[in-house]
Amino acid sequence: MNFCLPIKHNAQQHRLRGLILGVFLSLFSLGTASAQSVITLYQQDFETPNNGWGDAQCTSFGDNAHLGGVSASYTGQGGVPFYQVNSADRLCITKVGSTDDIVDPAATGGNYAIGFHGSSATVNTIESIGFIFDPQGFKFLSGTFDASWIGLPTFSSTTYGFVQDTDYPVTLQFYEIPNGTPNTSVNIQVPTNLGGNAPVRIDATTLTPFASQVETLSNGYSEAQRFTLDWKEIDFTVDMTSMAADSRVMMVLTGLPQYRYLVVDNLNIVATLSPPTDYSIAPVPVNGPAYLLLLTLALAGFGTYMQRRR
Repeated sequence: MNFCLPIKHNAQQHRLRGLILGVFLSLFSLGTASAQSVITLYQQDFETPNNGWGDAQCTSFGDNAHLGGVSASYTGQGGVPFYQVNSADRLCITKVGSTDDIVDPAATGGNYAIGFHGSSATVNTIESIGFIFDPQGFKFLSGTFDASWIGLPTFSSTTYGFVQDTDYPVTLQFYEIPNGTPNTSVNIQVPTNLGGNAPVRIDATTLTPFASQVETLSNGYSEAQRFTLDWKEIDFTVDMTSMAADSRVMMVLTGLPQYRYLVVDNLNIVATLSPPTDYSIAPVPVNGPAYLLLLTLALAGFGTYMQRRR
């Protein structure tokens, strides 16, 4: 049976484990691929857009967003193509002098993140985003990212807002992309109903997702603070044993409610040989000297992180 397994732990554990996982993966890259039980496929904090772009391109929504700028800003980085339907945006979180400045109390989002909405009045305006990863024959895909609802700057709370502490859904869907499929042949379509999941096609053929996960999250800030990010960590593990060994996998974020705007950041994706019981501690072969280096680097990284949190 194909499945998608959510894995939960608190934000501080996630940060520490993420640092340790990064060190594991760095050490692990010194070995051969055949000896590895986990490989990193993608790490993206959206801080370095393509073309040298920065705040200057954020001229929409009160100078808070690079309208429709997701694919152009990030596709190709790490060998990963980005996809969007309609105008998914690159957000400028720390841009000074914007109308209705976005606030990030936890400083989780850095300078830039990506954002998209469930639609305005009609289905033609529904937005979704997608990524294609190469799992290199590994059988399980695991990942984590941060997400938050936010009020869309320059819009009222009755158009683009949210109800405080109310859960709204986002759907993660996963598709097999057969070997040899050109990136240009893959496309995300507009759903047929508001709040629906965006279908994926290869040329004119509509694909069926082999796994799906629905996450709900809320924003705890009031209507007056609706431009404040309230991050939630989303984790997943996907069974890819039904896929051909040389296929790629596409992840699509979709199914947002009408007039809801979602911000996503800090995307980390790995592939493993067996389903991990904890995303960050998938089995890794480590020898004695490497272990000492691992411990030193992990403690140093965590110390730096805690300094930044103070």
